[in-house]
Amino acid sequence: MAKHKTTANPEVLGNTSLATFDVCIIGTGPGGSSAAWALATGGKNVLVLEAGFNPWPGLGESDEPPPPQHGNDEIKYESRGWDDPGELLQPRTFRTSAAVAAEMHDDVNVMPQMVGGGWSHADMKSPRFNKVDFQLATTFAQTVGTNAGLIIPGWNDGPGGTPTANFADWPFTYDDLAPFYYEAEWLYGVQGDATDNPFASTRFGLDYPMPPGLGMYFNLLLAEGARNTTFLGEALHPHTYPTCINSRFRDNRPPCVDCGPCSGSGCPNNSKGSPAVTALLRALRSGRCQVRVNCRAVNLVNDGGHVSAVEYVDGEGNLQSVSAGAFMLAAGPLESA
Repeated sequence: MAKHKTTANPEVLGNTSLATFDVCIIGTGPGGSSAAWALATGGKNVLVLEAGFNPWPGLGESDEPPPPQHGNDEIKYESRGWDDPGELLQPRTFRTSAAVAAEMHDDVNVMPQMVGGGWSHADMKSPRFNKVDFQLATTFAQTVGTNAGLIIPGWNDGPGGTPTANFADWPFTYDDLAPFYYEAEWLYGVQGDATDNPFASTRFGLDYPMPPGLGMYFNLLLAEGARNTTFLGEALHPHTYPTCINSRFRDNRPPCVDCGPCSGSGCPNNSKGSPAVTALLRALRSGRCQVRVNCRAVNLVNDGGHVSAVEYVDGEGNLQSVSAGAFMLAAGPLESA
């Protein structure tokens, strides 16, 4: 078993000798870590800035992910907010229109801020969109056109059949995206069954990287009940749900032991495919990636129409600046949406 050395500066991970960077990425969540992996393993020198802390001390010093500071302690997360940025220090507000006063809201103040981003404490459900999801506007228009009087929520449920939501076709199709879906499933380690969901779009002969784990007893009872239930004249089709959690030993990470509180807390044994122990770890091990934690980006320096540098505040409160050939902003896009 590989040993982890002590890092001289625990707030700098990876290749600390890197001084010039082809790309600077802001954020270590699934977006930033995936990009860091693709770029670093593709031969680019990459710097990743992370505003939060690192709950994996020694990350990247070995092929094996280090023991996490995460645990299945609900008091630690739910009561003490161990992984929350703190709503009073960093208030995140929500409102439905400019006429409404912005207020702090639980739904936008509980996302963790740490290496690995919000996916560190997700329950790791990892489905693909179906073919129809990429052509919703066309599909709804055709459906309503051939079914007089049909009301589709959001599409034609407003006054006089007007829409109350925005729908648009994607500029590419499921078939275009399918190879990248599989690449992401391989990178993060998704378990599933390619045969038991009759509604899923084709996987072009490629199964999931891992088979599904054992179902919990209560889940098995619900599934059996569903199989014996009909709705609108058809039997229900319970199926396993693709999940980014190890069901087998993979990438030096053990299988899940079903300890329970996946959603809302980190994984105590690294079986969850958090970006930190999958994509980001691979990027760090390439020798072309450096991660600086507790570094909050505060300004993108505009130099004649393009970003030439980013200014950030480090863990000591000092204003720093770093330049790069290109920049990628991956700071909480899931939360922003």
